[in-house]
Amino acid sequence: MADVPVSAPQTHVIQLEATIRSAHALLQAGLIREAASLLAAFSPEVQPKVEFLPPQRSESDRQEFNV
Repeated sequence: MADVPVSAPQTHVIQLEATIRSAHALLQAGLIREAASLLAAFSPEVQPKVEFLPPQRSESDRQEFNV
């Protein structure tokens, strides 16, 4: 079976779509920082916004505030 050439823009789009699906799954699981890190690793434009995420709450904070 011969390799089918894929253009760089197509590869970029495929990678971006996979990254978005992965980030969405992480968000659904409540893993906000992990999703933000994944997006930041893919796109330098996202990196400055990652710094503005609120600090993670501890398990005791979540129980106290029902978060």
